[in-house]
Amino acid sequence: MFPWEAPYHAAILEDDSLLAARITQAEEVITRRLWKMPRLQENEEERALAARVLASLAVLRQERLGTKPICERL
Repeated sequence: MFPWEAPYHAAILEDDSLLAARITQAEEVITRRLWKMPRLQENEEERALAARVLASLAVLRQERLGTKPICERL
C-alpha cells in the first residue's frame, strides 16, 4: 500500500458532509508525493496508479460536488 492510499480511500468512502475536504486532502497528498518522487523506473507503477487515482478524484469531485479538480483551480 502506498502512503497516499489512505487519504484516497477516506475520500471515496466519505459521505457528502466532508467529501470536499477529503478529496482536497487526497489530491494534495498525492500531488506532493508525485512532486517528491524521483523519475526512476522503479517508481513508474506508483506514478501510473497515482495518475489514475487523481483522475478518479476529479470525476468524483465533478459528479458529486460540481467543482473542478485541484490541478484546474491553480
